[in-house]
This record gives sequence, C-alpha cells and structure tokens, in this order.
Amino acid sequence: LDRAESHLRRVGPGGIRPVDALVDNLQDLLRGERVHVLQGRLAYQSGEFTAAAEAFARAVDAAPASVDARVNRGAALAQTGDLSGAIRQLETALGLDPRSVATHRSLGAALAHVDRHGEAVDHLRVVIELAPDDIEARRLLAGSLSRLGREPEAIEVLFTVTALDPGDEDSLLNLTFLLADRARFREALDLVDRAHQLFPARPRTTTTLARLLATSPDVSLRDGSRALDLAQALFDA
Repeated sequence: LDRAESHLRRVGPGGIRPVDALVDNLQDLLRGERVHVLQGRLAYQSGEFTAAAEAFARAVDAAPASVDARVNRGAALAQTGDLSGAIRQLETALGLDPRSVATHRSLGAALAHVDRHGEAVDHLRVVIELAPDDIEARRLLAGSLSRLGREPEAIEVLFTVTALDPGDEDSLLNLTFLLADRARFREALDLVDRAHQLFPARPRTTTTLARLLATSPDVSLRDGSRALDLAQALFDA
C-alpha cells in the first residue's frame, strides 16, 4: 500500500485509466483494421492483388461492420478475377451504408463486368445523383447503357463526360461513333474536329477525323483534300 501510494503521487494531470478488457480489445480491433487496410492498399498499389485481398480479409475479420474494409476487399477480389466474391462483399458493404458512393461505383463496375448491365445502371445512377462530378461513374454508365441498346441515353451521358474532361479521348471517340451510327454526322464531325484542334498529335483522333471527312454518308460534309492531308501527316509521323 505504501508503494502504491508513492506511485499514485507521481501520476500526472491525466489521471489513471483503469484496466478495461472490453475497451482495450475494441482498441486492438480498431488498430488491427487500420493496419490491415494500410497493408492491403500498399499491396494493391504494387499490383499484388491476391496479397491485397488477403490483407483486406483480415481487416474485415477485425471489423466486420467496416464499409471501407469491405469495399477495398471487393476491389481487390475483382482484380483477382473473383467477381462473384467481389459482388458479395460490396453488397454487404451497401447494406451497412446504402449511400456510400464508393460502394455503389465499385458494385456498378463489378456488375457491368459480369454483363448485369441493368443492375449496374441502377447503382451508377445513384453515384451520379450523390456525386454529380464523378466522371468515372459516368463513363461506366455510358458503357452499360450502350450494351443495353440505350444509345440515346449513352450519348447524353458521354456529352457530359466530354464536357467535364475534354482530354478523355476514349469517351470522345465512343461518342463520335455513337453519333455517326445514329446518322448524326454533323455533330460527330464537329466533335472530333474540335478535339483534333485541342490535341493535334493524337493518332486515333486524327484518323477518325480523316475517315469522317473522306467517307461521311452526308456528302456535304466530305472534304477529301483535308482528309488526305491529315492522313499523309499522320503517315509521315
């Protein structure tokens, strides 16, 4: 008792924290989840997706209600090719937080990869509602809409994508082809022409512009001389 009192007198202003097995265990679990998530992210960034999935699995074991751990695990599983496992993790995460943008986006991407495009569209539209500037969700949405045969909707989405990110060549060319397929040749030509002026060194954009100028079914839009100049310059480069 004398020694105890001696030590108690040395205690600083923070006071004494008694031992509490339950609270201590919760702190250990929290630290465990964070450590495993960090390990998983490092492995993921290094392209070691199996190791990442294993680390995220340990994070889920440490904190089963963690949306972050489950979304990360789902992303890693998708990279390993286990899309069914990824979808299960993401659906569980969505049950924990129905308004998680990251979960809806990842689940939409995973569903699109297994050709469940109707379901993918539903999740991706939620992302756009919650995060209107999410360009990746809009790209994914346009792809699923196209595969469902809903080209007019896909065109509208891609117009927004190209407005938000004029440098996105893939989306711009996809939009150009969709417009041309629907006989909207003037819009397609204007779109790819503006892109060429912004990025004149891009071979795919230049090729598409030359092709439209040379072969547009609307002959009033054809310019064979300019098409030849573009093609020759691209060939020389």
